[in-house]
Amino acid sequence: MARIQEALSGQAAAPEAPVPAEPKPQRRRGRRTRNKLSLKKAVIEVTKDKPLAKPEILAGVRKLGYNFTASNPRKYLDVILYAKGQFKRSGGKFSPA
Repeated sequence: MARIQEALSGQAAAPEAPVPAEPKPQRRRGRRTRNKLSLKKAVIEVTKDKPLAKPEILAGVRKLGYNFTASNPRKYLDVILYAKGQFKRSGGKFSPA
């Protein structure tokens, strides 16, 4: 096929070399944060007195000293809150089941 195209164009066809992909930059990870309480126990502690909305729970968990390393800690909070049978939800507020 290359010879046919060479004959038709009148020039020698140079084989195309694949361009090497640039390596992805390595993402540096820090040390894993150790918390005294698990996230589940911290959420139970915060919501034991009265039902709270997600932003209030997140603020309360942080006030207890729980450290999140994730850029979006609400995702982790959602996993805990929506686990089957763990928390009751009423009007957008959560309390222990």
